[in-house]
Amino acid sequence: MKIFCQRDKRWFDKYLGKTKQKMAAVGCTTTDIAMSGTWFGEEILPYPLCQELEYTPDALVIWSSIGKVYKRMKFHWRFYTYDQKLIDEALKNPNKTLLLHVDNGGHWVHALWRVPGFKKFWVADPWDGKKKFYSGVVGGSILIKK
Repeated sequence: MKIFCQRDKRWFDKYLGKTKQKMAAVGCTTTDIAMSGTWFGEEILPYPLCQELEYTPDALVIWSSIGKVYKRMKFHWRFYTYDQKLIDEALKNPNKTLLLHVDNGGHWVHALWRVPGFKKFWVADPWDGKKKFYSGVVGGSILIKK
């Protein structure tokens, strides 16, 4: 999987679809989706991806639009609480990727693995394009191989 940064100089100032929001400010979910695509062997950089996905007027990704853009990946499930069983199953399945909603719902990261016995994760953080530990999961989304 390739790791991308939402503030990359190539796309930090690009708008998310037809919204007035830019990648640098709120492009974490889009950047995570681009990372997931590379996991399944289909690379679409965050830009032009941010022009191909559909968004609500306030720049939230319309999850069902992922399958319209990608040939090898689609949206599977969105959950709104911490669900250990669902999370662990997704992390173990090579045909799934897991995006975690963190920071009280203010940010999305790409989960790589969970620290055994804890609600702490090793993630790819689209904010700076680095791997780091994260906790405070309030939900998530699972993308699957088509």
